[in-house]
Amino acid sequence: MFRPIPLLLVLALSLTAAPALAQQVAGPRALGMGEAHRGVGLGNDTLFLNPAGMSLAPRYVIESFFRHDSGTKASLFSISLIDSKSGPVAGGLAYTYEWVGEESSVRAGSRVDMGSSYALAKFLLFGITMHYHGLQTAEGQVNRVTGDTGFLIVPASFISIGITGHNVINPVPETNAAPRMFGGGINLRIVPGLNLAFDWRKSVEIEGKPAAYHFGGEYYLGQSFPIRAGYTSDEVLDQQRWSLGLGVALPSFGLDVSYSRTIRSTDRVQVFAVGIYLVL
Repeated sequence: MFRPIPLLLVLALSLTAAPALAQQVAGPRALGMGEAHRGVGLGNDTLFLNPAGMSLAPRYVIESFFRHDSGTKASLFSISLIDSKSGPVAGGLAYTYEWVGEESSVRAGSRVDMGSSYALAKFLLFGITMHYHGLQTAEGQVNRVTGDTGFLIVPASFISIGITGHNVINPVPETNAAPRMFGGGINLRIVPGLNLAFDWRKSVEIEGKPAAYHFGGEYYLGQSFPIRAGYTSDEVLDQQRWSLGLGVALPSFGLDVSYSRTIRSTDRVQVFAVGIYLVL
């Protein structure tokens, strides 16, 4: 079972918030790696990108991050909790709020995520996340519950493979609020402290079924100072982006900062994210 005090705090934030956001949520660690995280299975980003990863390692972590996109003028705040220490079934809960600037009033609102995962075998993990979207878009209000599912296959200590379906339950393809997407990822740990990752996803309900490709890596200096870099080619946004990230990872505390920018000089979209987490 969850430890009650932090969980009640997150629930209180969720229930007092406005209606919701959509699409994919990724924190500073994932952003620094080009959002290649479906096969990594670590960090609270697993709740959003592949819920099966919540059962990969025992942890009890509260994380919060802020992210801003200069292209859409959108800012995003998220707070999440993952508990895989209290029992055989891991659980996660998150609240996310997104708002847009005056120049691009595309959407604004809140999103609540609740997920769980279980190790079906030592090498096979399964997870599911339900989202509530209460989202105001230019086309009108969206109130919908959708669901993600994911598998994480760990055939050996140096490799993990993720398979995901996003908004496979009750998607919202109208307004592009929560379209059905499928993806996968591979993570390699060739040497201690080094992760090399590749992700792929396809938006099957958007015209042309565009795909996105994510490449990233991170290396821990002295086990406490991660350095990250990544590249993304996104057909949905028609963008290619590079990203960098730095962090501090202590036994009970961590801080991550990341920055991403489009490659084409005529389309200088920048994304900045900063996050903090506590390990209890």
